[in-house]
Amino acid sequence: MKISVVIPTYQRPELLGKCLRALIAQSFDKSEYEIIVVSDGPDRLTSYLVETIRKETDCSLTALSTPRKGGPAAARNLGWRSGSGHLIAFTDDDTIPDQHWLTNIWRQYHAEELIAFTGRVIVPVSSPPTDYERNVYNLETAEFVTANCVCTKKALEKVGGFDERFE
Repeated sequence: MKISVVIPTYQRPELLGKCLRALIAQSFDKSEYEIIVVSDGPDRLTSYLVETIRKETDCSLTALSTPRKGGPAAARNLGWRSGSGHLIAFTDDDTIPDQHWLTNIWRQYHAEELIAFTGRVIVPVSSPPTDYERNVYNLETAEFVTANCVCTKKALEKVGGFDERFE
């Protein structure tokens, strides 16, 4: 497996469904990536959604759940530790990855053993923007955004993953 995609979520099935459909529509070979959805605590709606979408695709799609709420860092850690990909790509349930997202990731990777990199995030805003859109819009200029970052599994192992003190 080349890439494991990890998506932390909690009780946002409508957003997660859009994200999953975008990931299933990737131009990257479906046999070369897996999608791991991790609910931050038990969440039947998320499990049901993932099971429903899994039946519609030949893409590897797994639903996991942390035993209790611990925040996105705990969900990301469970996801990457469960993944079988050499690269771990992180996105969020409220994103819609570009069709060529995984292809571009793989093209930019040059077999580095320990690396983490991030890509651009585009935040659509209405006119006039809402307060929420104004806040989220700042992600476009952030230096490292977990909604579009990639690490080798070895790099994550070396640093111990995400700091779960940040719930």
